[in-house]
Amino acid sequence: MMRALIYCLILLCLGASLTYLVQHDTGYILISYGDTSVEMRFWFGVFTFSIGLLLLWWCFGLIRRGLTAFGVSRSWWSESKQKRAERHTQRGLINFVEGNWRAAKKDLVGAAKLSDKPLVHYLAAARSAYELGEKEETRFLIQQAEKHAPENDLAVAISQARILLMEKQLEQCLAVLTRARANHGEHPVVLELLCRTTIQLRDWTSLVELLPLLAKYKVYDAEELAQLKLNAYLSRLQHLAATAKKEGDHVLIRDLHAFWDAAPKELKANEKLLFCYAHELIKAKLYDEAESILRAKLKKAWHPELVNLYGRSRTVKSKDQLTHAESWLKTHPEDAVLHLALGRIAIRNKLWGKARGYLEQSIKLRETPQAYAELAEVFATLGETKLSIDCYKRGLLLSAGDS
Repeated sequence: MMRALIYCLILLCLGASLTYLVQHDTGYILISYGDTSVEMRFWFGVFTFSIGLLLLWWCFGLIRRGLTAFGVSRSWWSESKQKRAERHTQRGLINFVEGNWRAAKKDLVGAAKLSDKPLVHYLAAARSAYELGEKEETRFLIQQAEKHAPENDLAVAISQARILLMEKQLEQCLAVLTRARANHGEHPVVLELLCRTTIQLRDWTSLVELLPLLAKYKVYDAEELAQLKLNAYLSRLQHLAATAKKEGDHVLIRDLHAFWDAAPKELKANEKLLFCYAHELIKAKLYDEAESILRAKLKKAWHPELVNLYGRSRTVKSKDQLTHAESWLKTHPEDAVLHLALGRIAIRNKLWGKARGYLEQSIKLRETPQAYAELAEVFATLGETKLSIDCYKRGLLLSAGDS
């Protein structure tokens, strides 16, 4: 009862106010079109317009009831829109797969405008625009995707990172991926893109730090991960060596030891990494350390490259080194590389007869320019000038023939 009374009071106030306005300010409306003009009082125009709206609303309701009577549902228009969106989507995706980028972009953008969830359409359209070389359009479409689906910013970030990576905009790509990790934690696709970005940036330290996460989230299979890990550590070692040329040998020695201590156990047993590490030790004049590592590895597995490097390691205990190397003749008597290494070690021990014998046997098993060069030095020391010149000649001819 109280609510009805309040409504009545409000209506009385509105009626009184309207009556007052009509009596004191009638106003007028003038409508002119070409040579025809229509003039009427303002309040009569308002009344006529209101009646027109009511009639329009009544006609719309009548039409709707009539369509319903004939079996046409209220969702007809929305269904028609959905069908058009599906048609554009299907055609756009087919063009996208076939590489018809311009047609794909047109259809996908059209489908995005008709779809309630346009994220995928905008992202695929952005990729099409990138393939067409339309960089501004690419950025705009990615922004549209982010605008219409802010809750799916990870998908937007991944698409954006892929495009930036293809454009070689590595710093921007790294920033996008770093933000994605901060917002969504570790994601396999983000980690894979981050791996590719760090490789192109040649940031080997970051790549080494990323390896445990790549293994944990199974971004690569075991074989691919093992190869990636090896390449990462090899590249890291080469980077340390290059840096040492600028900063000094003492930095290299410190970093070399830190690198080897941090390397995984399975990689320390890899002959490629061990070869590179021992080679850098020799360059840093850490001969004893290189000899010890190489000897321990050769006891477990025979690798000619490591044998060759062992012969070039100038340890202060050269007599012991010769004894160790000669013990390998029992199991590898026909190894030309071993005889070359023995010849070099014998030269350092000034055992010219032994050196000559080992080097001649190496040449007999397999001729190499290196063996001829070492033997020429032996002959020169022994005063056999003619033989020395002949060895140099044979070694040069062999090198020329190889090249």
